[in-house]
Amino acid sequence: MIQRYDCISTLQMSSIATKIIRNYDLITAASFFLNNKHIIPLTSSCLLFKHSNFFNNNQTRKMSSDSDWKSKESIYEFSAKDIDGNDVSMEKYRGHPLLVVNVATHCGLTKANYKQLNELYDQFEEKGLRIAAFPCNQFAGQEPGCDVEIKEFIKKNGVRFDMYAKVDVNGDSAHPMYKWLKAKQHGFLGFDGIKWNFTKFLINKEGQAIKRYAPTVEPKNIEPDIAAIL
Repeated sequence: MIQRYDCISTLQMSSIATKIIRNYDLITAASFFLNNKHIIPLTSSCLLFKHSNFFNNNQTRKMSSDSDWKSKESIYEFSAKDIDGNDVSMEKYRGHPLLVVNVATHCGLTKANYKQLNELYDQFEEKGLRIAAFPCNQFAGQEPGCDVEIKEFIKKNGVRFDMYAKVDVNGDSAHPMYKWLKAKQHGFLGFDGIKWNFTKFLINKEGQAIKRYAPTVEPKNIEPDIAAIL
C-alpha cells in the first residue's frame, strides 16, 4: 500500500529515511523521492534533502564554469558553495591576503594543521588575512563525512575561518578554481596534481596565486610569507 504525503517536514523525512536504513539493514541506502524532494541517506545521522532539480542545476553550473576557467585572471572570478550550501563569490577576498587549503578530518596532518591555521588566523585576522578551507575526500577517503558532520567537527575545534562545501581538487571533476590554482602554481617536479590533504596556496591582495606549499609544510612556517604581503 502506498501512503501519500501531501505535507511533510524535513524532520519527518529525516525520520522516515533513517527508519528505512535501520529496518532494512542497509549499509548504503539508495536515494529516493518523497514529496518531490530527492532524499539521499548518507548515514543515520546525516541526511541530505534537496529538491529534485538541484542536481540538474548544479551540473549545468559546473559545466559552464569548467569551460572557461583558463580565461580567469584572478581568483575573484570564481565562486564556491560554503559549508551551509550558499553560493559565495571569491570577490569577498579582494584586498586581503588569502590562504586556500584543502582539508580533511581523518588525516595524520589534521590536528597540527587545524591548530596552526587557527593560530595564524587569530594572529593575522585583524591585519587582513583570510583563510578558505575546502574539504576533500580524494585522499584515502579521509574526509568521508557530509557537510553537516564537517561543520560539527570545525565547531568542536573552534574554527572561525571560512569553510566551504566538499569539493574535488584533482581530475576532471575538480572545482574550476582548483584547476586554475594548479595551473598558476605548479607542484614539485612540474606535477600539478594536489598530492595530499593540506596543500596550501597563498593568494596576494590582487587575487594572484603567488606560492604553493606541500602538505608537509606546516602553517606556522608560512607566517613570514603572509607577513610580507599584509
